[in-house]
Order: sequence, then C-alpha cells, then structure tokens
Amino acid sequence: MRLPNDIVQACVAYSPQAGVEPACLLTVVQTETGGRPFEAADLDPSDGIEPAMLFERHIFLKRLKLLAPGLVATAKKQGLTVPKWQGPGSTQYADQKTSAGRLALIAKAAALHAEAAYQSVSMGLWQVMGFNFAAAGYGSAVEMHAALTRGGLPAHLACGIAFMRSKGLLKKLGAHDWAGFAKGYNGLAYRKNEYDTKLAEGYATWTAQLRAAPVAAQVVADPTVLKLGDKNPRVRALQEALNAFGMVVKVDGDFGPKVRRAVAGAQVELGMTGDGVATPEFVTRLENAPKISQGARETATKKEVKQASFAARIGDRFRKGGAAGLGVVGVYQGYAATAQSTVDQVKGGIDSAKAARESVASIVGEGFGATVIAWGLKHWQAIAVAGVCATAVAVGGSLLGSSIRAYRAGRLVA
Repeated sequence: MRLPNDIVQACVAYSPQAGVEPACLLTVVQTETGGRPFEAADLDPSDGIEPAMLFERHIFLKRLKLLAPGLVATAKKQGLTVPKWQGPGSTQYADQKTSAGRLALIAKAAALHAEAAYQSVSMGLWQVMGFNFAAAGYGSAVEMHAALTRGGLPAHLACGIAFMRSKGLLKKLGAHDWAGFAKGYNGLAYRKNEYDTKLAEGYATWTAQLRAAPVAAQVVADPTVLKLGDKNPRVRALQEALNAFGMVVKVDGDFGPKVRRAVAGAQVELGMTGDGVATPEFVTRLENAPKISQGARETATKKEVKQASFAARIGDRFRKGGAAGLGVVGVYQGYAATAQSTVDQVKGGIDSAKAARESVASIVGEGFGATVIAWGLKHWQAIAVAGVCATAVAVGGSLLGSSIRAYRAGRLVA
C-alpha cells in the first residue's frame, strides 16, 4: 500500500494523541480516501484548498426535511435528492466522477441551503459526514467545511480524531474490533461494503510495512498560516481584506514587509497580538470586521477610532478611569475637611482662635517646609492614590492620542 509521505508521517505523529497504532490510522485513511484529502479542482483557491468531498443525495433529502421543508420540492426538481441510497456506482453518483463535477454539484446544493448541503457531504482525509459536525468539534457543517478548507492537513487530522473519539470509535479501532468500528464509521451497510474486511487487511499490510521500514514522525506545517515571504492566491485575498479594513497595501499576492506591518496593525485593532502572522482565526475576524471606505481612516473621529481600535479603547478607559479616581479623591478630601470643620465649630470660637494662632506660629516658627511635610504624612494615602490616578490619565491620554494618529496613518496601533 502507498500513501503520500507527508500523510504517513503525520499519522505516525498523531497516533499518540489518538491513542492507537499508526497502522490503525493509516488503514482508515487508505480505506476512505486512498491518501487524497483534497479536491483537484477548486472554485476559489484564495480561501484555501477544498477538502475531498462526496455529496449524498439521500442525506440531502433528510436534511432539507429537517432544516427547510419548503425547499424539498425545489431540490427534487433540480435533481439534488433521491428517496434512498442506491449503492456505490449508481446513477446518484454519475455526476461526481470528477473533482469539478463534485464541486459544481455541492455549490448548486449550497446555493439552495448551505447548511443542509454541507451536512450531506463526506469531507476530507477521513470522509467525516457533515452532519457529524458537533462530534468533530464544530458549530455547524458550514464551519466544518471552512475549517478543513483553510486548515490544511492538520485540520483534517484533528477533525477525524475528534470525531472518532467522540463516538467511542478510537477504542474499537485500537482494540482491532473491525466490525464494531465499521458499523459506527461506515454505517449498518458495512458488511455489504466489506468495510470490516478491508480494515483488517489494511491493518495487517500497514503493520508489516511500518515494521520493515519505520517512518519518523513529522508534524505537518500548517499551510493556512500566511507569513512574511509567502506568495500565493491566498495572500492576494488577505491583501484585499486588509484594504477593505482600511490598511492600504498593494494587491499582488506577495506577503512583504508592508503587508506584515498592515497585518500587525489590524491584529492589534481587532484585540489580538500584533505579530504580523496571518492565522486562519485572524483572517476570519478580518473578513467579518466592518469595512472602511477609501479615505475614511484619515478623517476618522476619536469616536470612530475607539470603535475600531482596541488600543484606543484601552487608552480611553485608562484616561477616564484615572480622571474618575482623581474626582473620588477630591470628594473624599472635601468631605473629610467638612467633617473636621464641623467638629471645630462644636468646640467653639475660642478653640478655633487658639488653633489658628498655633497654626500661624507653626508656619512662622518651624517654617513652611515642615508644615508641608506634616500635612503630607497626614494625607499620604490620598496623595498616593492621586498619583496613580494622574499617571493613568497621562498614560491613557498618550495611548489614545498615539492610537488615533497611527490609525489615521494606517500604521501599527501599539
């Protein structure tokens, strides 16, 4: 049996995490996709690489009845449904013999109802059905498809292992319970497909092959992380998203230093670490962020900058918090002075006059500096709090100001 070296090495690397032998994982991969996790055709290469997919018309009918009953008749007219599974090689798969044919069919179904369409598709290296999205760790089938498209081979491995663990299938796989695994993974018709037999034969072959020629574990680099030096269609899509966000860069598919600075600035404004590396999470947040029209950044008001920039909001909070703290200190000191004044009034005019004379004598006799020191010792707590608050006002104001200037200039906000 033959599989691409990167897939073999990745399965060897992920086997401890899965808790099963590498031969077990490789057997499932071999049986499901023959080591072809991606589609050869791609409708939009800028968003990643489409996972290998197969559309199940009988499942689409069930999903539509559950999610959008009103669309069932339309789907039937468009030839997107069949009442029951017709078996491998049947006419329900006649238009899915090529990658372009499969993607066109899935796009047609997704145009009718995206979630139902992707719930009806088996995806990726392990061919996990989309309706198993929750077991695989996703919020929807659409999200699962997007993750596999953007995430490359590491996402495929994580998806399959999470699904098998959630369904208790890793234990059956590790125990070589081929029939039990086949029933849970391939369905009740596994005997008709001889799925359990294929697994047993595949395991024996891979075990012998790995013993004869051991393979070193190697974690696959994530191809969806865009960084300095990358040149591909997905960089072009990133540049377009940066421009829409207000970070003006040249759209040429080349991830150069200017793009790195723009990414870092956008990351900070979105509340992320500004390291200049475009992860799938950052790209998703960038694409979902409000679009900024040409020239709007240069004339943005303080309010608009605070709405868009995380750094500006932090600076403003520091500034306002410090000012509020100074106000509280002032109110407290005023209250304390008023209370003391009331006590003095109760003592009577004589005591007040005596206190005044002693105060004058203190200033003249001991000097003004000694009086200030004594006052400071008496009120040191208020002075300390006021100092912290004043510092917060200064730092916050500086951060807010620099954020506004950098935002308007389209530079890193930090």
